[in-house]
Amino acid sequence: MKKLFSFCCLLCFCLPAIGQLDSILAAKKFSLAANEFSLSVNYTTLKKTGAEDRLGFGLGIYHCFMNQRRVNIVWGLEFNLTNQFKNHMYVSHFSDDHNVTLTMGSVSAPLAARINFGKKIKFFIEPGTFLDLPVYSRIKATRVSYIFDQDMHISGRDTTEYTGKGVNFVNYGFSLGIGLRIPIKKYELLIKTDYKYGFNRDPGYNEISNCYLRLMLGFKI
Repeated sequence: MKKLFSFCCLLCFCLPAIGQLDSILAAKKFSLAANEFSLSVNYTTLKKTGAEDRLGFGLGIYHCFMNQRRVNIVWGLEFNLTNQFKNHMYVSHFSDDHNVTLTMGSVSAPLAARINFGKKIKFFIEPGTFLDLPVYSRIKATRVSYIFDQDMHISGRDTTEYTGKGVNFVNYGFSLGIGLRIPIKKYELLIKTDYKYGFNRDPGYNEISNCYLRLMLGFKI
């Protein structure tokens, strides 16, 4: 799987370069200033891991290279906040969390190849990769602590509402999006849906991962 991930990263760099040697020289003229901005809502897709999916949100700034060509390179920075719900999470031999809402916020560094079709209103396909760095994580749950007698048998339970620090792990994976570029005078409105599939998981007992579907509204200057 890691070899496949590395291959796709390389593909994102190579797609616009094949047969376009002159674009390498032209790249020196490009400004690195952001020229795209987006707001998004997301929905986790984690039922296979035993979690229930929840809504979240995000925002991003990007730079699009080779804008006048069929294939563009898009990279930038995003903040994505995702939510998921678990009925049960292990804490220790003496306690468990129930009815858990897990919120994770990460700064993401996406890199994608945008392949455009059409002339005025453009349809595009956008395969890419991403790296998510955790900056915020929070758990809200009902914590059940078990009381043991001298023979180490459970003699009672103590239930409290718990809010605390969640899990933090670096995530990485593939993304695949489709969308429209709609011209508005000299600007563009971008409407895109994409899916981020994260490979990494929290190394603890609870098998926490993060994959999500997004609907994005963007503006290109």
